[in-house]
Amino acid sequence: MPWGAPVSVTELESFGVNADFGATTDLTAGVFDSTRNGTRDLYSTTRPSSSATWDAPTLIVELSSPDEDATPWLSADSLVLYFSSTRPGAGKRDLYRADRPTATAPFSPPVPVDELNSSDLDSDPWLSEDETVIVFSRGGDTGADLYEARR
Repeated sequence: MPWGAPVSVTELESFGVNADFGATTDLTAGVFDSTRNGTRDLYSTTRPSSSATWDAPTLIVELSSPDEDATPWLSADSLVLYFSSTRPGAGKRDLYRADRPTATAPFSPPVPVDELNSSDLDSDPWLSEDETVIVFSRGGDTGADLYEARR
């Protein structure tokens, strides 16, 4: 079956970059990165059903930093968030993880995923539903490749 024509998600738009959307499997909660406040930060949005309009996005304050935070992946239950950041660390961009006890609670402080991070740009995490497989991008100034890790 072919796709219908793309339609802008106007309720999530802003001036600047709005990208890297990740959602729960039921499409009622989502996260994305945006430069709407001048720096690339992570924002969340929800809606009552998969066919409803998204609520106005809100900055995930507890994960916000002066550095660039981007490329989020949100677990199906909204309790785990992986993302990439230029926070001081091992590389030019590293992978981070943050957890929370319920879908409405704040996330814990993000921690670097040290066993996956390198001196290059590590970003764009995707995880299997059971979080035993991660695929992410690693690269530098001349290009990037996909990497996979299992646990």
